[in-house]
Amino acid sequence: MDIKYLVPLKDYPARSPYAVSGSTYEIEPLPIHEIESLEQTYNSGDTFPLALRELLFLAGGYCYALDYGYDGSIESMQQKVRQFMQEWDRELTRPFLVIDVYNILDQFLFVFLDEGEDPVVYQAEYDPDDLPEGQWYEAMQPSLSTFINKVVARVKAGGSPF
Repeated sequence: MDIKYLVPLKDYPARSPYAVSGSTYEIEPLPIHEIESLEQTYNSGDTFPLALRELLFLAGGYCYALDYGYDGSIESMQQKVRQFMQEWDRELTRPFLVIDVYNILDQFLFVFLDEGEDPVVYQAEYDPDDLPEGQWYEAMQPSLSTFINKVVARVKAGGSPF
């Protein structure tokens, strides 16, 4: 797959190549057949936006810029978030894919799958304190590539991805 949006992630595949512990936190790809399975399940078989496909192709198995949950699985993360959404009576009526969970699954990041090649990144909280009444998610970054490329730049400069 040619990489158009996430070139910095492709070019900087390890968080700390000189880590004292010997661990490099290297990105791990998701096989194409698993990406296609996710597309079938969460996007009615339609191809994901290009930037999301690139993310999964490069780092869908592991990405130092994101947290895929307790067992580190994109599929498991989708299921857990959707389960919590039901428990909190939260609904998204458009197709979406969760790309990160944090604060013990209290919050998550996602993209809508119908927003073009490089969709906006949204942040959601099941029980938000700081959002207007009835609102439980908001746009966080103008695009997936902006979000990931900012994290890569921060890591390259020696900072934390989080």
